[in-house]
Amino acid sequence: MSRLGILVSAIFYLLTLLFFYYLIYPRISINPGVFYLITFLFVVLFGAYSSGLYLMVSGRALNRVNLSPLYRYYIFPVTSFYSGLIKKNKLSAWEEFVKMNNSIVERSSSKISPDELLVLLPHCLQSTKCDIRITTDIRNCKECGICEIGGLKNLLDKYGVKGFVVTGGTLARRIAKEKLPKGIVAVACHHDLSEGISLVYPIPVYGVLNDRPEGPCLNTIVDLKKIREGIEVFLK
Repeated sequence: MSRLGILVSAIFYLLTLLFFYYLIYPRISINPGVFYLITFLFVVLFGAYSSGLYLMVSGRALNRVNLSPLYRYYIFPVTSFYSGLIKKNKLSAWEEFVKMNNSIVERSSSKISPDELLVLLPHCLQSTKCDIRITTDIRNCKECGICEIGGLKNLLDKYGVKGFVVTGGTLARRIAKEKLPKGIVAVACHHDLSEGISLVYPIPVYGVLNDRPEGPCLNTIVDLKKIREGIEVFLK
């Protein structure tokens, strides 16, 4: 989602809170104690939401573990709900979210060493004509040239970073949890990438969307230049 989209979602959320406040106001105005409590609750809800958006856009929220529940269970779900209402084209909305996330990561990420960076790649980048198992261990690739895995393997070796080929979001999150990187460069389709960025928060993720000339999850391709740019965002 773009900054404009975030601003619009914040306005819609404020209007929603005011609407519910308007509905219950006649019932609470007769009791001063309840009136002040409900008013305080609504102010806190919007204050926490708007503050969270500001910290997210400014990049100050990244790597703050104490803020993880706030974003995972409140900021991201509410923002996603309103962005879905505002923009019916889901692919476009997810792509905007990834772009905005990357710009935040570029501005806010502190530099890390290669062993602290993790590159996660989808298994659909491997050609269906290949019978070599590279899932989780990209080093098994024989670099035959029929897909981009060989080029990705060389790119990871050049920068000395760890890379894993995963079969889905569940495995990607498990690897991220086990390896505990300080930064991630992830390649995936629109939905999986935007969802993964939210789920592994507060670990900063630089997202790279793959292209799907043959449809979802089949012989997808990715621009190696974009992955190189993502790696260089993090490295010292």
